Amino acid sequence: MKNRYPFTSYPSGWFAVAFASEVGPCAVKPLRYFGKDLVLYRTAEGKACLSDAHCPHMGAHLGHGGRVEGQQIVCPFHGWCFDGPSGQCVTVPFASKVPPRAKLRMYPVRETDGILLAYHHADDGLPDWEVPTVHDEGWSDAAELVYTVRTCCQEVLENSVDTSHLPAVHQARRPARCRDQVVEGPVLRQLLDVQWDGAYIGAPGTELDVTLDVRCYGVGMIYVDTVVEMMGMTARQRIFVTPVEEETIHLRAALHVRRLADDDTTRTVANMFRAGFEQDFVKDFPIWENKAYLEQPLLSDADGPIMVLRRWARQFYA
Repeated sequence: MKNRYPFTSYPSGWFAVAFASEVGPCAVKPLRYFGKDLVLYRTAEGKACLSDAHCPHMGAHLGHGGRVEGQQIVCPFHGWCFDGPSGQCVTVPFASKVPPRAKLRMYPVRETDGILLAYHHADDGLPDWEVPTVHDEGWSDAAELVYTVRTCCQEVLENSVDTSHLPAVHQARRPARCRDQVVEGPVLRQLLDVQWDGAYIGAPGTELDVTLDVRCYGVGMIYVDTVVEMMGMTARQRIFVTPVEEETIHLRAALHVRRLADDDTTRTVANMFRAGFEQDFVKDFPIWENKAYLEQPLLSDADGPIMVLRRWARQFYA
């Protein structure tokens, strides 16, 4: 099964490890990502920190019984204290000195638009690009969803440019038309025009002209703005893809709509969008979980720019 993909399942880049709302002040949360045990915690001052989970002293898991004091995390086994930002051990109870090699591996963390993202690099490199801030108060509060799927990050990204699967899987009237595409460093952006059955948003029997503004930030983030001009609606789905094990990912979704004239109307449209998303998004899962990854797929002229995305994605693999 390790040969299912011709690339590592743990690419480099920014990946969501939690919604910010899940980790309050001084909270400690055990995690499993990138094939490793990790611990996520928030200092008393509010800074989110992520490190390898096991204490370098005797191997205790800091996420099970560890506690936060100030900006330090304290091991539940022997009370060794590690500085949050640096990972350096700063206190060993009853000892005259701290072993100089006593240090936790720390991961860069950014808290952006309600998401906690960590930077993973196969060779422990530092970030060479930053997480974009795209949100403002013009959007509704996020509806937050989490899924576990047996696949890899790149399969999800390829789905975002696979224009010909939309009629077969998502009941679009015809394949999407890729109107524009821009590739700039870690960002791939494209505009897609789609004709959708209005049943998706509670208006069966109508044909909706929809524009999808798709932005991929590395292989861990996909932002999609869905514009339905005839209904005056713009929705945003932020999809975060994070590898857990070789063939397992977590998919987080934060769903919003542009605020409308009043709160009740906004809430109604947001609930309608969430219901449609929850019903439609999962249709891809059994395909991802059971398909083979073909390095040289037999593409037709109805398919989207899949090979463009694959060439762009190579930069995130060691």
